[in-house]
Amino acid sequence: MPAPTAPADATAPAGPPARGRLRRRLAVGLAVVVALVATLLVLDRFLPGTEEISSPIADTDLPGVAPSSGWVEASVPLRADLLAGLPRLDGDDAPTGTGTEKPLFVNVWASYCGPCARELPLVEELALTSDDLEVVGVSRDVRRGFAEDVVDDYDLTFANYLDEDSRFAEELAPDVPYQFLPASFLVEDGTITWVHIGPFDSVAEIQDDVRARVSPAPAA
Repeated sequence: MPAPTAPADATAPAGPPARGRLRRRLAVGLAVVVALVATLLVLDRFLPGTEEISSPIADTDLPGVAPSSGWVEASVPLRADLLAGLPRLDGDDAPTGTGTEKPLFVNVWASYCGPCARELPLVEELALTSDDLEVVGVSRDVRRGFAEDVVDDYDLTFANYLDEDSRFAEELAPDVPYQFLPASFLVEDGTITWVHIGPFDSVAEIQDDVRARVSPAPAA
């Protein structure tokens, strides 16, 4: 007996509605986009620096400097209002500048710089234990919230400023090459006298290096 055949107008069982398939595809595509954005944000926030010096900054206007640690002698005037013109990260408007009689130690850091994270506790201890030295920090972050998180996480008590628009860096370039982070410099009588590229390993190292480079106090 021949097998029954379907009527000429019969159709195959209907699959999922086209609208439902479209919605699922849109949902999958949206999930992929969200995942990519989240990944980029995490990398942007937590991407560490190199083992010694971090340099993710695109300062094309600054000269190339070999990423090696050490001191570089300088003689660059630092305007008294340059630091005071930057926003304070701790919300304190009290001025900190170059008018002090003490030598000024400026530490330049960023939240994305791994070596900076290891060095900042040393700078905090330096600020707390050095009566003959004023200590301030300058963050190169472009997002204030990230820099504020660092100040809070490390309980930094010394004054910290935000160079989010690079006005501080551009003012000193090309004479003070600190596009590699961390970097520090010494200021005496309104003049940057020494620049240190790279991290310090201990508070004692910073104190000894600073002591060896500041001018001796005048005799009473």
